[in-house]
Amino acid sequence: YNAEGVAKYVPHMYMYFARQFLQEVNKLNQLDRVKYLEYFQEGWTFHSKGIWYYTSNDHLPSLTLMGSSNYGYRSLTRDLEMQVAIVTKNEELRRALHDEKNLMFNYGEQVTLDTVLQDSDRQLPLLVQL
Repeated sequence: YNAEGVAKYVPHMYMYFARQFLQEVNKLNQLDRVKYLEYFQEGWTFHSKGIWYYTSNDHLPSLTLMGSSNYGYRSLTRDLEMQVAIVTKNEELRRALHDEKNLMFNYGEQVTLDTVLQDSDRQLPLLVQL
């Protein structure tokens, strides 16, 4: 939050997109299927992103996406970005992916639609709302 210029609004834009996402999930009546978590560990600024796909009757993922999901102008012109989709039936790999997700989720706090709409720390500046 200590950045100068437009960069100081990046956290607010993140909150804006989180709100938009959860409102769309709610509109599609999918809140029971989608969990939105934010990583939190005191003193850390780390973040991660991930998608793990579990078929309806399975307790292990069969698909995961790994890598960067940054596709902005800078990522296209200056940074090396990549993403890999892994689809597998291998039980050992599926178990490892599941365990890794659970480990990361230990530091995740679920964010709900009510959280993004009502939490006073998540109120958006007018510039971001435009």
